[in-house]
Amino acid sequence: MARRARRPMANHQQIAANLRANPGQWSDVHTYRTRYTAVGIARCIRTGGREVAGYKPAGAFESEIRNVDEGTLVRARYVGGEAR
Repeated sequence: MARRARRPMANHQQIAANLRANPGQWSDVHTYRTRYTAVGIARCIRTGGREVAGYKPAGAFESEIRNVDEGTLVRARYVGGEAR
């Protein structure tokens, strides 16, 4: 059985910077193959978790997940807060 092609990893530092530059606008972060991973990343975005850099302080970003054909899409937006 053939392996699935690797997807490029999300550059969370750059994504967070883009979200800060466009406050209030929802933007796609990345599509993950498993819902479990997407839920974890979405939680880290909301809480400023150390697993994904750039989304500090906690509460400065909102996130949501959506099922798509390729897996589970994580979307986020910047809602305010002071950068650390």
